[in-house]
Amino acid sequence: MGLDTAADYVAGARNLLQDRVEPHRFGTDQLVEALNYAFGEIARMRPDMLLEGRYTVRLRRRELFEPLSAPRFHADDLSAQAVPLPLQYRLAVLYFVAGYVQLYDDEQTQDERASALVAKFEQQLTAVKA
Repeated sequence: MGLDTAADYVAGARNLLQDRVEPHRFGTDQLVEALNYAFGEIARMRPDMLLEGRYTVRLRRRELFEPLSAPRFHADDLSAQAVPLPLQYRLAVLYFVAGYVQLYDDEQTQDERASALVAKFEQQLTAVKA
């Protein structure tokens, strides 16, 4: 699985959640919402990931800057929606999606795993390894 499209993230999250048999415990809308929230967190913690390379060119005029905006995904036609992330951060976003939907699960036994997945997302997004 390449994690190139929103459909890849939905399928990958279903694998992590062991939710492959229909009817699904977690709806596609919930998983897509979690993917959108992941990009909100990326914008907060690592806005440089949303610049699309513009930060490598020195800009002189203020009006050349565009406001940062995270992509929004919709539940229809997920396979056509590319997820613009560097390869090394794609698995971290998958962890966030799975952890986020588990936090809304009503079983107390899932909270620890969900929190661990979201923490792993944050750690992988912000860690610098020598």
